[in-house]
Amino acid sequence: MRFELFPDEAPVTVANFLKYVDGGHFEGGSVCRVVRMDNQEHNTVKIEVIQGGLARKEEALSFDSIVLERTSETGLKHRHGTLSMARSEPDSGTSEFFICINDQPILDYGGKHNPDGQDFERFGPHRRVPFASRISSRRRFRASAISG
Repeated sequence: MRFELFPDEAPVTVANFLKYVDGGHFEGGSVCRVVRMDNQEHNTVKIEVIQGGLARKEEALSFDSIVLERTSETGLKHRHGTLSMARSEPDSGTSEFFICINDQPILDYGGKHNPDGQDFERFGPHRRVPFASRISSRRRFRASAISG
Protein backbone atom coordinates (compact mmCIF):
# COMPACT_ATOMS: atom_id res chain seq x y z
CA MET A 1 0.00 0.00 0.00
CA ARG A 2 1.15 3.53 -0.66
CA PHE A 3 -0.08 6.51 1.31
CA GLU A 4 0.41 10.23 0.97
CA LEU A 5 1.09 11.69 4.42
CA PHE A 6 0.62 15.26 5.66
CA PRO A 7 3.55 16.09 7.99
CA ASP A 8 2.80 19.83 7.93
CA GLU A 9 -0.74 19.33 9.22
CA ALA A 10 -0.17 16.33 11.52
CA PRO A 11 3.58 16.16 12.31
CA VAL A 12 3.35 14.04 15.48
CA THR A 13 1.06 11.45 13.92
CA VAL A 14 3.06 11.19 10.68
CA ALA A 15 6.34 10.81 12.61
CA ASN A 16 4.75 8.09 14.76
CA PHE A 17 3.42 6.16 11.76
CA LEU A 18 6.78 6.41 9.95
CA LYS A 19 8.59 5.02 13.02
CA TYR A 20 6.64 1.81 12.58
CA VAL A 21 6.98 1.77 8.76
CA ASP A 22 10.70 2.59 8.70
CA GLY A 23 11.39 0.07 11.46
CA GLY A 24 9.69 -2.68 9.45
CA HIS A 25 7.16 -3.28 12.22
CA PHE A 26 4.20 -3.50 9.81
CA GLU A 27 5.84 -6.24 7.72
CA GLY A 28 3.57 -9.25 7.90
CA GLY A 29 0.89 -7.18 9.63
CA SER A 30 -2.74 -7.93 9.06
CA VAL A 31 -6.10 -6.30 8.83
CA CYS A 32 -7.54 -6.94 12.27
CA ARG A 33 -11.09 -5.84 11.55
CA VAL A 34 -13.38 -4.52 8.87
CA VAL A 35 -16.27 -2.47 10.24
CA ARG A 36 -19.27 -2.25 7.91
CA MET A 37 -22.84 -1.11 8.40
CA ASP A 38 -24.00 -4.73 8.49
CA ASN A 39 -21.66 -6.01 11.24
CA GLN A 40 -22.25 -3.54 14.07
CA GLU A 41 -25.86 -4.21 14.90
CA HIS A 42 -25.48 -3.22 18.56
CA ASN A 43 -23.82 0.14 17.86
CA THR A 44 -26.08 3.16 17.68
CA VAL A 45 -23.30 5.20 16.03
CA LYS A 46 -22.05 3.30 12.99
CA ILE A 47 -18.84 3.76 10.99
CA GLU A 48 -17.18 2.02 8.05
CA VAL A 49 -13.43 1.46 8.39
CA ILE A 50 -10.67 -1.07 7.79
CA GLN A 51 -8.35 -1.32 10.80
CA GLY A 52 -4.81 -2.67 10.81
CA GLY A 53 -1.64 -2.43 12.80
CA LEU A 54 0.14 -4.38 15.46
CA ALA A 55 -2.54 -5.13 18.07
CA ARG A 56 -1.76 -8.82 17.73
CA LYS A 57 2.02 -8.40 17.88
CA GLU A 58 4.28 -7.53 20.81
CA GLU A 59 5.70 -4.47 18.99
CA ALA A 60 2.39 -2.68 19.57
CA LEU A 61 3.72 -1.53 22.93
CA SER A 62 7.28 -0.77 21.83
CA PHE A 63 6.77 2.99 21.32
CA ASP A 64 5.07 5.53 23.56
CA SER A 65 1.58 6.76 22.71
CA ILE A 66 1.26 10.12 20.98
CA VAL A 67 -0.61 13.36 21.61
CA LEU A 68 -3.92 13.57 19.74
CA GLU A 69 -3.77 15.98 16.78
CA ARG A 70 -7.44 16.90 16.44
CA THR A 71 -9.12 17.46 13.09
CA SER A 72 -10.28 20.82 14.44
CA GLU A 73 -6.58 21.81 14.64
CA THR A 74 -5.22 20.11 11.50
CA GLY A 75 -8.09 20.96 9.14
CA LEU A 76 -7.99 17.37 7.85
CA LYS A 77 -11.27 15.44 7.65
CA HIS A 78 -12.20 11.75 7.58
CA ARG A 79 -13.09 11.26 3.91
CA HIS A 80 -13.22 8.09 1.80
CA GLY A 81 -9.73 6.55 1.75
CA THR A 82 -8.42 8.59 4.68
CA LEU A 83 -5.65 7.07 6.79
CA SER A 84 -6.12 7.79 10.50
CA MET A 85 -4.55 6.69 13.80
CA ALA A 86 -6.81 4.52 15.97
CA ARG A 87 -7.04 5.18 19.71
CA SER A 88 -8.98 4.16 22.79
CA GLU A 89 -8.91 7.58 24.47
CA PRO A 90 -7.26 10.96 23.74
CA ASP A 91 -3.45 10.76 23.60
CA SER A 92 -3.39 6.95 23.35
CA GLY A 93 -2.57 6.34 19.65
CA THR A 94 0.32 3.94 19.01
CA SER A 95 0.50 1.40 16.16
CA GLU A 96 -3.12 0.91 15.17
CA PHE A 97 -4.52 2.77 12.17
CA PHE A 98 -7.62 2.66 10.04
CA ILE A 99 -8.74 3.59 6.55
CA CYS A 100 -12.17 5.14 6.05
CA ILE A 101 -14.64 3.45 3.74
CA ASN A 102 -16.77 6.34 2.46
CA ASP A 103 -16.79 9.75 4.18
CA GLN A 104 -16.89 9.43 7.99
CA PRO A 105 -17.55 12.93 9.44
CA ILE A 106 -18.73 11.22 12.63
CA LEU A 107 -15.00 10.51 13.29
CA ASP A 108 -14.04 14.21 13.08
CA TYR A 109 -13.76 16.51 16.10
CA GLY A 110 -17.16 16.86 17.78
CA GLY A 111 -18.43 13.68 16.11
CA LYS A 112 -20.54 11.19 18.01
CA HIS A 113 -18.42 8.07 17.53
CA ASN A 114 -16.50 8.58 20.79
CA PRO A 115 -18.23 9.82 23.93
CA ASP A 116 -15.42 12.38 24.37
CA GLY A 117 -16.04 13.87 20.89
CA GLN A 118 -12.28 14.23 20.49
CA ASP A 119 -11.95 12.47 17.11
CA PHE A 120 -8.94 10.61 15.71
CA GLU A 121 -5.62 11.72 14.20
CA ARG A 122 -6.23 11.90 10.46
CA PHE A 123 -2.92 12.19 8.62
CA GLY A 124 -3.16 10.97 5.03
CA PRO A 125 -5.27 9.56 2.21
CA HIS A 126 -4.69 6.30 0.43
CA ARG A 127 -3.52 7.04 -3.12
CA ARG A 128 -5.80 4.48 -4.75
CA VAL A 129 -9.10 4.94 -2.98
CA PRO A 130 -10.95 2.03 -4.70
CA PHE A 131 -8.75 -0.35 -2.68
CA ALA A 132 -10.70 0.58 0.47
CA SER A 133 -13.86 -0.83 -1.06
CA ARG A 134 -12.22 -4.17 -1.93
CA ILE A 135 -10.01 -4.91 1.07
CA SER A 136 -12.66 -6.58 3.20
CA SER A 137 -11.74 -9.93 1.65
CA ARG A 138 -7.96 -9.52 2.13
CA ARG A 139 -6.27 -10.87 5.24
CA ARG A 140 -2.64 -9.70 4.92
CA PHE A 141 -1.00 -6.56 3.57
CA ARG A 142 2.36 -4.85 3.26
CA ALA A 143 2.65 -1.23 4.25
CA SER A 144 4.93 1.44 2.90
CA ALA A 145 4.54 5.17 3.10
CA ILE A 146 5.54 8.32 1.26
CA SER A 147 5.57 11.73 2.81
CA GLY A 148 4.56 14.83 0.97
